[in-house]
Amino acid sequence: GAATQVFKIFNSYVTIDGSNASGTDRSLTIENTSATTPQVVVIGSTGTTPITNVTIKNCNIINGVNSSSAVIVSDGAAPGTAGYFNNITIQNNSVQKAYIGVYNIAVVATGNGNGLLITGNDLNTSGANSLRLVGLYVQGVDGATVSNNNVGNFTTSDASNITGTWFATGTINSSISNNNYGPIASTTGAPRGIVVSSALSNSNVIISGNIVT
Repeated sequence: GAATQVFKIFNSYVTIDGSNASGTDRSLTIENTSATTPQVVVIGSTGTTPITNVTIKNCNIINGVNSSSAVIVSDGAAPGTAGYFNNITIQNNSVQKAYIGVYNIAVVATGNGNGLLITGNDLNTSGANSLRLVGLYVQGVDGATVSNNNVGNFTTSDASNITGTWFATGTINSSISNNNYGPIASTTGAPRGIVVSSALSNSNVIISGNIVT
């Protein structure tokens, strides 16, 4: 069946702030309890018009099954396919029970995806609500920052390579810094902390200050 979401954000300048105290408490839980291709939040563009200045922060984001992704930044009409976006912030959330915790995919174009900031999130819940395959996935983005996240405690039931952060095809001018990866254990495919597969020379991807265990 078609995917279901709790929030579909298709307009620019939208903020979801789960703090009751204008601070960093995570007082809002957004959960999709569906078992049929659930997603929790989709931030999606319409056609070639970028969606800009959207922030999701200070929330507990829990998906219904670990075979579907929780937070998706992409095209809006077909979530999970490449879209157009700028200045999207995912900050200080706990993301749980997902195939990929935060999935970001942009059409490869100069400046597209610029200002994507994924910072201070916890993707390290263990047990039934743990992540399955990838913590933070970025594809096609020109200008992403992934910093100060805690990623680990994946399930060990996936035959693919369990990965903390993956910068995939076309990701350029981006950084992965001061994140803590681990433990990442797998009984099947080899676990990976950080992967960069931009498939471009001079991708200008900076990796610094991370801990991988």
